Amino acid sequence: MTTNEIFQEGDFDEEFEDADNDTQARRIQLLGKLEYIFVDEYQDVSEKEYRLIKSIVGLNQSEDETRSVQINLCAIGDDDQNIFEFNGASTKYILQFEQEYKAKRLLLTAN
Repeated sequence: MTTNEIFQEGDFDEEFEDADNDTQARRIQLLGKLEYIFVDEYQDVSEKEYRLIKSIVGLNQSEDETRSVQINLCAIGDDDQNIFEFNGASTKYILQFEQEYKAKRLLLTAN
């Protein structure tokens, strides 16, 4: 069973037997009080990784309508540097990130 399936389907081992079919309850059960996620090289995210990140942060499941996520997410990446396209990675996820996550973009213009 993949991590995505655990979040979405809730087929838990006995240690998670109290979790119900609610995705939010499963996320809390698995992650506890996790508040921040940092994803580096976001331009190299594949569809499976994208779905996992989306499940972990609770995209579009926030009770606060000003937020799109339950857990704070910081994604670092450069859409000009995708090198894992052969492995299913797509720059579309970093290109849609700002709008999808209601995120603020910070640019590093000098190294």
